[in-house]
Amino acid sequence: MRIDHLVFLVHDLDIAARQWARRGYTVTPGGTHAGGWTHNKLVCLGDTSYIELIAFRTAEAAPHRWNRFRPFPGLIDFAVRVDDIHAAVAKVRKLGLDYAAPSDAGRVRPDGVELRWRGAMPQDTTLGLPFLIEDLTPRNLRVPAGAARKHRNLATGIASLDIITPDLGAALPHFGALFGRAIELARGAAIFQAGPGTRITLRTPARGRAAAVLALRGAGPFDWKPAA
Repeated sequence: MRIDHLVFLVHDLDIAARQWARRGYTVTPGGTHAGGWTHNKLVCLGDTSYIELIAFRTAEAAPHRWNRFRPFPGLIDFAVRVDDIHAAVAKVRKLGLDYAAPSDAGRVRPDGVELRWRGAMPQDTTLGLPFLIEDLTPRNLRVPAGAARKHRNLATGIASLDIITPDLGAALPHFGALFGRAIELARGAAIFQAGPGTRITLRTPARGRAAAVLALRGAGPFDWKPAA
């Protein structure tokens, strides 16, 4: 399995887009999600993954799985791309992972094009597991190619993703079910290969900012590095 995209929750979408542009990224319009609670912009990458900048459109609490992250903006989640989500969910369930039944979702681009996809969410949010996603409309409509994937800072993809979890021993077999056997084990950390160019480090931080974020926000992605 390979990473489809990383999710960055931001307070103001336009401000965030300008900040990313100043860092040398090309920011592409996204659209408004079905239900109207959130909208997004994209940083599309040459390895076909992307960064999703997402913001809530209203100040009041929303019936949305990411509403709990409002006090903790930044990198909050990530998705893994699959070709057949029903088959993927059946497979990981057999391996002991508890994923919800797939459900349809979508958004409308500013140019009026409607996009549809199907997602499946992990039921256990304490380990830092990703959600699964399968495109129902052509993927290049959701993730534009060409100039959208060219960046002044020469970023071409996701080189690494750092995931923090409170119990490495409990999380390790679950991540192994998704990404295969860890390619490296170290004290307090395990490294997985996610696609040809991305490494995922799963760890339980003992101190520092990562430990503080884990205590406040819980498990999930903590940091990433672009490939150049």
